[in-house]
Amino acid sequence: MKKACSCCEGHCVEIDEKLEEERENGDGRLFLARIFISLILLGLGIYFKNIYLTILSYLISGYDVLFESVKNIIKGKVFDETFLMSVASTGAFLIGEGEEGAAVMIFYCLGEYFQNLAVEKSNKAISAILDLRPDYAFVMRDGQIEKVNPKDVNVGEIMVVKSGEKVPLDGILLSEEGIFDTKAISGESLAKVIKRGGEVLSGYIANERACEIEVTKPFSESMASKIVKLMQTARQNKAKREDFIKRFAKIYTPSVVMFAVLLALIPSLVFGKDLNTWIHRALVFLVASCPCALVLSVPLSFYAGMGNSSRHGVLVKGGNFIEVLSKLDLVAFDKTGTLTYGVMKVNEILPQEGFSKEEVLYYAKSAEQNSNHPLAKAILNEGADISGAKVTDSKELSGLGVVAQVDGKKVVVGRKKLLDDENIPCKEVNDTALYVGVDGNFAGAITFTDTIKENAQKTIQKLHDRKIKTMIVSGDSEGPVKNTANALGVTNYHHSLFPEDKLEIVKSQKGTVAFVGDGINDAPVLAASDIGISMGTIGQDAAIEASDAVIMGDDPVRIISAIDSAKKTMRITRQNIIFVLLVKFLVLALGAAGIANMWLAVFADVGALLIAVLNTLRIIFYKCKTVEV
Repeated sequence: MKKACSCCEGHCVEIDEKLEEERENGDGRLFLARIFISLILLGLGIYFKNIYLTILSYLISGYDVLFESVKNIIKGKVFDETFLMSVASTGAFLIGEGEEGAAVMIFYCLGEYFQNLAVEKSNKAISAILDLRPDYAFVMRDGQIEKVNPKDVNVGEIMVVKSGEKVPLDGILLSEEGIFDTKAISGESLAKVIKRGGEVLSGYIANERACEIEVTKPFSESMASKIVKLMQTARQNKAKREDFIKRFAKIYTPSVVMFAVLLALIPSLVFGKDLNTWIHRALVFLVASCPCALVLSVPLSFYAGMGNSSRHGVLVKGGNFIEVLSKLDLVAFDKTGTLTYGVMKVNEILPQEGFSKEEVLYYAKSAEQNSNHPLAKAILNEGADISGAKVTDSKELSGLGVVAQVDGKKVVVGRKKLLDDENIPCKEVNDTALYVGVDGNFAGAITFTDTIKENAQKTIQKLHDRKIKTMIVSGDSEGPVKNTANALGVTNYHHSLFPEDKLEIVKSQKGTVAFVGDGINDAPVLAASDIGISMGTIGQDAAIEASDAVIMGDDPVRIISAIDSAKKTMRITRQNIIFVLLVKFLVLALGAAGIANMWLAVFADVGALLIAVLNTLRIIFYKCKTVEV
């Protein structure tokens, strides 16, 4: 496994693998024993002034560094950290400063060890999020429960998930009720109660009791698999700063090597200065110049930022999108499914003269009781008692409404056009209303509203608090969009849009723009915006695939946590860059002037690296205090 600590391409990969192996085999005791023995030998060598003990100390601690340096030179990869350390330490022996050379190698290896421990901690923070898929599933086959690989489970088969086990695949709950820990998927801390027929996602953990689940999606399409795939994609995307650092290192490293050579030779050859003195300064310069701290800390910061966002319920697909999140100017939202649940409910009942609200609802509910239309379902959820209603000759007209006999009266419920066709004059209320006619008379109208998500208003307010503008772009008609915008405090909204219209509006906005959506129709604008954010649970596959970040649990307020986490990541990244560069250039200048020694050079390399890495770990443990999710 290649670690994230390489200074240049391929740098220290095998060393890191060896260190990792040594840590795994005995918790690092083998490696620490090497370092301990090396320190004792170095101390004895200094005390007895025995160069052979010093050389032995050097070889025990740094044999893998020397070996890796030779291998890289053979491969044509000369200018990396192993080369710098090998040249500087062996050079110290050649000029009679063997103790410094051995000390440089010991502390370099020790620094690498602690550096890798820090990287490992970062990896584990993300691995805990990715560890969603169990290695097995219990499936009912031929009346027996079989333990099988989740990849071998077919759609339609029945899984048995015991208490405390992860759900292997997405499915429908067959048990009467199930209680699940959904934190890994949705980020919710409270357990979720799911009734029979409810959707259960892979990665959920069954609490309190075993349950039976009918598989609805194959392993590759399960929620947990999708999340893992997203995080694997995330690791492949590099932030702009990260790419800059990589390019910087490729130019910087050979440049400082050339400068070190000139620093050693010109004063002695041109000005007659002592050769050993200037070689020593050049070696100090080489040790201090290693860009490892810079090249490691920046990618690690973005990696930690992605992990932290995941802990807050937002999967970000790459470090470049962390950078985008940190500098948003505007967030554009789809309406249905994003800011609202997409479930209609009755808003108002507007009776006409001669009819009461109760009567309008009674006739509408009675006529619509067998309809599956979303507005009919909203009416049926209202409280009117229709148990005594006598309904006959019910007929549903596609796109128009329902005509039925209710208690011997002809009842018409539907669009205004249906009442016009029945010669029932009525006044138009809005384009989502249903109109009710009874025996040729206009009884009244029923208006509807989409249910706004619980945290939608908080999300908008928090964005405004952070000086981030908001906008709604929706395919819905003017009435529902306007009502939602007014309820949320969004002044900039657009309605009745086709996908291409959404795309043009979002592309025309100035500054850095995020778009949040959930449907197939949102896929083009999700892909085209500076950062596209999709809903992870209700979001359609095309939207999730086209997006750059995914909100688990479909709670829009998680965007705030992701933004705050991204800002924190960028602050720490800038801190690391400034700190490392200041230390580097200061020690390089002091080294060239003969003021800095090998010990200070080691600090400029290993010390600055460790400080930067420790600073980066603050990202992993960062908790958004302004939003509770």
